[in-house]
Amino acid sequence: MVLLRSQGRIAFDHVLDVLLDCANSPGLKLSLVSRGYTTLPKLLCIDYAVIDSLTYDEKPDGADDSTPVTVPVPQADRDMLKMFFKYIADRYHQGNPINDDWTSITAEEFDSFCVRGDIIGSRSGYSPAHTPRPPVYTGSPKTPMSPADAFRRGIKRDPSLFPTLKNESYNDSWHRSFVTQARAQSVSDVLDDQYVPTTDDEKELFDEKQK
Repeated sequence: MVLLRSQGRIAFDHVLDVLLDCANSPGLKLSLVSRGYTTLPKLLCIDYAVIDSLTYDEKPDGADDSTPVTVPVPQADRDMLKMFFKYIADRYHQGNPINDDWTSITAEEFDSFCVRGDIIGSRSGYSPAHTPRPPVYTGSPKTPMSPADAFRRGIKRDPSLFPTLKNESYNDSWHRSFVTQARAQSVSDVLDDQYVPTTDDEKELFDEKQK
């Protein structure tokens, strides 16, 4: 099944907010969004060299909107993004590809993968004497959570992170920062007067974003 563009945005938010925990470290998502990575298909095309060079603009405490400081995305967050790509490959090789069920992946599942013995061994350079046959997935399919549920469980929305326009001469800079923050908090649809949700899921999600 082809992932629709709206579903790609929802999947992107789920991966960043729920699996990679950008609620506690928003720099990774801010950096990706500012570079145009706003859907899952786009994210899956990113090069590791780009991940290693990710930075984002951070406003120091007490500074006005015209003096952002460019800082690197924390190494741990960049490593977790790479680990997510390994998780995708692992699911495929186990005969349990994700397909379009991205929002069905739980944080617990992903965390369990990260601490799996063979994954830790591969990072440390250890190679087992033989490669065990991957287990065959026999569990019942999970019911994916609705986009609105994923939004509610995702990154904590914080209105205080949106910049305040203190000087009209900085309007362009303020607007860019405002839109970037809206995208990072997954509410940019609210700013788009051309956006009209069509499906019931999209309508429920859009209503949730406006609360």
